[in-house]
Amino acid sequence: MSLTLEHLSLGYRQGLIVDDLSLTAEAGRLSVLLGPNGTGKSTLLKGIAGLLDPQQGRVLLGGQDLANLSRARRAGQLVYLPQTTPVGVRITVFEAILMALKVHGKVRVTDADLALVRGVLDELEIAHLSPRYLEQLSGGQRQMVAIAQALIRRPKVLLLDEPTSALDLYHSLHIMAVLRRLTREQNMVTLVAIHDLNLAARCADDVLAVKGGKLQAFGPLHQCLQAELIQTLYGVEAEILPGPDDSLLIYPRLAG
Repeated sequence: MSLTLEHLSLGYRQGLIVDDLSLTAEAGRLSVLLGPNGTGKSTLLKGIAGLLDPQQGRVLLGGQDLANLSRARRAGQLVYLPQTTPVGVRITVFEAILMALKVHGKVRVTDADLALVRGVLDELEIAHLSPRYLEQLSGGQRQMVAIAQALIRRPKVLLLDEPTSALDLYHSLHIMAVLRRLTREQNMVTLVAIHDLNLAARCADDVLAVKGGKLQAFGPLHQCLQAELIQTLYGVEAEILPGPDDSLLIYPRLAG
């Protein structure tokens, strides 16, 4: 099942942020969303998730216009994880993930539900956090719990806005590897906004690059992630070398 954007334009009263963007992302592939700060990445994710009405265009999932779905049905198809996660909530990590699982289901909790929660905790290596309250966690720990809440819902489309921004090196690598594997196993469309180019180049199947709200590139990693694109997006020069496991190694430097 593919996710298609048809001439999508998004914005606010001040004007357009995303301008006439069209593409089709295939299921089973992880796309990284690249671009400089303030260029429309978060706005694009919100628009796909249905949190921002298009000024023009459509978002289609498997050929179905998502605007025709109720908010509940759309939330059952797509999961969006913003940059910031809530703090000060007096529930445990286990309870928070269980609540995410049951948000659109029956209130009754089964043994199978509990097993699913334990499974995602183990998958992300955060089972030790299970009894702790969210308000006791660091920013990085809360971020991993939020990712667990997204994954346990098994969406058809997973939209993540800088999910590794508060994570250390090990957890960033681990989370992105898990996301790539589950994207393939569960045949999801996964779109991840990220600033770490080397992490993106290690884990991505496809690159979606935007600047000034306009599409700069979309397609397979090795085809799109070139020095010219990095120069266009960020105004820096870069040397790109082959890395392990068909990844790329990127060495950026300021011109001059």
